[in-house]
Amino acid sequence: MKKALSMIVIASASFGFMSASHAQDKASYEATQKSAKAEYKAAREKCDTLKNNAKDICQAEAKAARVKTEANAEAAYKGTDKARQKAHKDIADADYEVAQEKCDDLKGNQKDVCEKEAKAAKESAIADAKAANTGK
Repeated sequence: MKKALSMIVIASASFGFMSASHAQDKASYEATQKSAKAEYKAAREKCDTLKNNAKDICQAEAKAARVKTEANAEAAYKGTDKARQKAHKDIADADYEVAQEKCDDLKGNQKDVCEKEAKAAKESAIADAKAANTGK
């Protein structure tokens, strides 16, 4: 009886520790999300001093930085292959948006090549993420 009782106490203590650990992870995740939002707001304010496509690029880069931070934090918090794959896709999409804005400064064939390279980089990043998650 004493042995069974001590096992229950140990199991309860372990469960309490795991719950506290998970709560800490959630707190860390939420703090990262809040920090990403604040950094994004500050970066967007810096973009307001720019004009034309330079402003568009700056805003896309600010958004991409936020997406990267939030997506990686969510993937780490959830710890699943699906969450990691979603993070890679979200990051690839954000990087693509930045590349597209940079291509806007170009003309003619250079712009076409730039856009094709940006799309290829996005597709490659998504394919790599899928391959990494299916290889496990």
